[in-house]
Amino acid sequence: MAKKKGKDPELERYLEYLKSLDNVNREKVEKIRKLVESGKYRVDPEKVARKMLEDILSEEE
Repeated sequence: MAKKKGKDPELERYLEYLKSLDNVNREKVEKIRKLVESGKYRVDPEKVARKMLEDILSEEE
């Protein structure tokens, strides 16, 4: 899979939204932003898939 250069507009919008919330840990948001910009932010696809399934199954209850 090729690495994308530059900023992801969708991710940037999401980060801006998070920054606008009062209860957000701004230090954590800034840390993630820097990791994304440097290309060092990694997502565990299994963890994401597991969480998505948990959310879907909890909505059905």
